[in-house]
Amino acid sequence: MSPYLLAFIVPIALSPIRKRSTTAYVFLVAGIWAVFAGLRGEIGGTDYYAYKGLYLNSEEFISRLYTYERLFTALVRLCQALGFSYNGFLLVVAILGILPSVYVIDKRSGLAELALFVYGIEFMLPYSFIFLRQGVALGLAFLALDALMDDRKIGALLFTVIAANFHYSALILIPFIIVNREVKPGVRSGIYWMVAFSGISIIVLSFSEFGKYFAKGFFEKLLRYLIGGGMTINPLNFLEIYLIFVVLNRKRNKNSHPALWNSFDLVLLFFIFGTIEAIFIRFAVYFKAGVLILLSRAVDKKRGIPGESDDGRDPVPLLGRLGSMSVRGKTAGEITNALFDARVLQIGVFCYYLAKIVRWLLLNVNDVAVFLPYRTIL
Repeated sequence: MSPYLLAFIVPIALSPIRKRSTTAYVFLVAGIWAVFAGLRGEIGGTDYYAYKGLYLNSEEFISRLYTYERLFTALVRLCQALGFSYNGFLLVVAILGILPSVYVIDKRSGLAELALFVYGIEFMLPYSFIFLRQGVALGLAFLALDALMDDRKIGALLFTVIAANFHYSALILIPFIIVNREVKPGVRSGIYWMVAFSGISIIVLSFSEFGKYFAKGFFEKLLRYLIGGGMTINPLNFLEIYLIFVVLNRKRNKNSHPALWNSFDLVLLFFIFGTIEAIFIRFAVYFKAGVLILLSRAVDKKRGIPGESDDGRDPVPLLGRLGSMSVRGKTAGEITNALFDARVLQIGVFCYYLAKIVRWLLLNVNDVAVFLPYRTIL
């Protein structure tokens, strides 16, 4: 497991270089991760062998030529023409997805090193080891988000169209870009309450005899995901998204672009649909990019602005009502403020995602992907 953990802390370890040159930092982090992904040996489940058979077998590639997106097939042909080995091809795919992502995160995040640490766990590992085509599309989606935050909708649409030619799922970004605007506080509150009710209901029912009896197949499937590894939705994801919601609202950066907050709203909705069909999580990943940037700003002391929600109401009503209570001479409000201190949040985010990936790797030891131990062609 140590190679994975070392790879994830690369952005933090190289922090001194970022202080001297952000360009060198971006290329170093992206380059190390691309080599880590590209030189792996037989890690990535059935997709690894499927792409390997496609790349090394010309007849199979020709027979399946029209089942893959055009730019992806063009990339395969280019790498074959240049005489790249299969791992050379994996290296190219990894750098195409990772480099633009690292660039945008470094540019837009409040605390880039921590944001990239989370990116390595949540995005780099699955989308450069397993979901190769969508990994490239995700890198372009980060560029689309960057353009949208500068209000360059044409540029954002252009990046999206290119991304869709690596993986069609990126088309979900087109309506998001076209209609993106500030959402009224009342509408946003409605989304939050609906998701909160659905999430709590699913968690309660999935652990109750009532839920097992009346929705046996559905909720037992959820419990299997909770117990096993997997990359689909499970009750823990609702707890995670709620904690992120609390942090974002307690440390809100009111100057954040509407695209970031709208991304968060859409992630909430996709998580609800993801309990029914895991494919929705593949769509949600494009919007999790905006959530990652929001979260990094929330835990950054310079960017996070403690305050109330835009409609003037406490985003976490329960904490507000408990503010007058005291524990050992300190009010609940003072204790809450201490918990939401920037440094405490940074440590919390680091420890949570570290524990999350350790759990995932351990639970997938006997899975088809077989991530442990890390193996390299060298």
